[in-house]
Amino acid sequence: MTLDPRRMAKKLARKAAKRKARLGKKHRPGQSRGSIWTAMLQGQVAAWPLHESYVPKNLFEVGLGDVIISRRSGSQVALGVFLVDTGCLGVKNALLSVVSLQEYENMVNHFREREPLVAVKPEYARKLIEAAVKYAADLGFEPHRDYQSARAVFGAIDAGLCDSTFEFGRDGKPFYCSGPSESPARREQIVDILTKRCGPDQFHFIVGVGDSSFGDPDDDEIDDSDD
Repeated sequence: MTLDPRRMAKKLARKAAKRKARLGKKHRPGQSRGSIWTAMLQGQVAAWPLHESYVPKNLFEVGLGDVIISRRSGSQVALGVFLVDTGCLGVKNALLSVVSLQEYENMVNHFREREPLVAVKPEYARKLIEAAVKYAADLGFEPHRDYQSARAVFGAIDAGLCDSTFEFGRDGKPFYCSGPSESPARREQIVDILTKRCGPDQFHFIVGVGDSSFGDPDDDEIDDSDD
């Protein structure tokens, strides 16, 4: 059975965070070891040499896909994975994880089984992600709560070096395609926000039949035991 690369990535990230938290011996009052490790991780990976960046070839046709930016230090790879919705929601999910080179290559191969990934320059990937976030923000949507930590992988990537432009939405209007990971209440909330921001006839909306998101961050089906 083929593993879902997003679930595998989240599992690895959880395991790494728990291991680092246990290894921490000193921490300031009121600050968890986990948060200290997260801050250290973000600072470290931002300085690692860039490794690879990928974007789904059909991202703007499908409207949803994973953008990957990675950095490598020796046998370790830090990767930021951003689930980008080009219709209206921007970054629907995000994670930052440090894995072995072999684990990273396995993850990318699994992603390739689901999406036609193509290699791009890191400047292109960052500009695409941030442009999607800005488009969504203008409509009233915030990126996923883990976006701020995941964007540490950007480091000093200069998106200004990329001259590509991106057209979000569909046919000049925001486009919302709901997926099974969104509850009826969330769907209603999104439509309400778009109605208030754009007007009742100024956006497209359909009920989707699939969603390649990471899934619920609190999904109990993910086994994050330490083995």
